[in-house]
Amino acid sequence: MDQVSQIREKTDIVSLLSEYIPLKKTGQNFKALCPFHGEKSPSFVVSPVRQIWHCFGCNRGGDAYSFLMEYENMEFPEALRVLAKKAGVEIIQNEWQTQSSFKKERIYEINRLSAAFYHYILTQHNAGKKALSYLTKTRNIDSRIIDTFMVGFSPASGIALNRYLIGRKQFKKEDIIESGLGFLRNGQIIDFFRERIMFPLFDHRDNITGFSGRVFGGNENAVRSKYINTKETIVYHKGKAFFGLNIAKEKIKKEKRVIIVEGEFDVLSLFREGIGNVVAVKGTALTEDHVRLISRFAEKISICFDQDKAGQDAMLRSIPTLEKSGLVTSVIELSGKDPDEMSKKDSSLLKDAIKHDKGLYDFLIEKSVNTFDKKTYEGKKQIIDAVLPFLISIENEIIKDHYLKRLSEELAVSYESVLKEADRKQKKEEDLA
Repeated sequence: MDQVSQIREKTDIVSLLSEYIPLKKTGQNFKALCPFHGEKSPSFVVSPVRQIWHCFGCNRGGDAYSFLMEYENMEFPEALRVLAKKAGVEIIQNEWQTQSSFKKERIYEINRLSAAFYHYILTQHNAGKKALSYLTKTRNIDSRIIDTFMVGFSPASGIALNRYLIGRKQFKKEDIIESGLGFLRNGQIIDFFRERIMFPLFDHRDNITGFSGRVFGGNENAVRSKYINTKETIVYHKGKAFFGLNIAKEKIKKEKRVIIVEGEFDVLSLFREGIGNVVAVKGTALTEDHVRLISRFAEKISICFDQDKAGQDAMLRSIPTLEKSGLVTSVIELSGKDPDEMSKKDSSLLKDAIKHDKGLYDFLIEKSVNTFDKKTYEGKKQIIDAVLPFLISIENEIIKDHYLKRLSEELAVSYESVLKEADRKQKKEEDLA
């Protein structure tokens, strides 16, 4: 038996697919709503006897390999590696290793070694002493959290990492450039990250796809970008990445809820307070890829972005994507600048805010009513302009009607007038589309 067949035989397809979709036993088989097309009645069937799956709605089907390739958008070699790890089989690279998958695996390995290097520098080398002191004393991040999230530090020299990867680990210059960890300057490879606290970005399969680097201490006001991320590579895409998902995914599944914050320190601070179902988004707003990925683990998304204009604008930009997802969405309203700051001032207030989150559209209406004077003509118009575009995009007509009525009550105007204005704005948007 070749390794492909051996791994297939050792894989329980029901157990595997249950990690991704809820299966319900019906006779000898299991059924589910198909994850590859929209449907209301389950037509996705899994046979434990034949170790295959098939959807009678979209006519897709196959074995454990093909499911991972379809669902996770993997190439075959990566699906083989994932299943081999689950089955406890050590795979031998051979002719099925494509050039594309080889490059991905090489970048994953470079990132893994780089994360270990950065972590060593932070925790055990003199070059990381100031950064470690900043984390433990200024940020109150203990060694347990530093180890859990593999936090590290990139030396200021600009050559330390590539000397390690090229000189000791025998990688080529091209490998370092392709991974996004280095660039050419006058013919010499320079480390992309220099003098920054390093946060490895793991995907949900525990691959390190890239890094986020943050300045600290006296350097915070000396440079333009507080954070920089790995450039886009074949394994890292900012619009798909979360920080902390590998750590949080099991807690998210258990609680069926994910708290989404903006920064890495927000994740670490909440984790320190015992709140484990939290991830940080990379980028300025949630993308469809973000929501599609997190919906595998959560039924409810709670947005906990910073209270500044940038954070609130990012939340507003995320609303259309969240509405399309069909997930329950709420907002955690903070009395501090961000979750990290609030946890330092009064962690009990932060936990209370998380516990008493508000529905997304309730939050929008309340915020607008509190911002503008609803008793004046100008204030009523400002509230309508701020809220109505989001309410008319609600896909569930019953929920939409509920919030249109609530808006009319808040403004002390007739429901009919709000409905007419909603219809007018809807038509205007359709004409502009």
